[in-house]
Amino acid sequence: MVKIQLVLAYLDPGTGSIVIQSIIGVVAGVGLFGRRLFINLVTKVKNFFGGSKKS
Repeated sequence: MVKIQLVLAYLDPGTGSIVIQSIIGVVAGVGLFGRRLFINLVTKVKNFFGGSKKS
């Protein structure tokens, strides 16, 4: 039979602060990177369908 033990770790305020700051940083980074990719995709689609015509 497999025994599963519950491990409880103590997180002091400094560690919790670093964890929260890391999560916020990851979310912000993914958001900015995703926005850049989305704008690039929209620009390519517009150009493909004749969005910029030079006269």
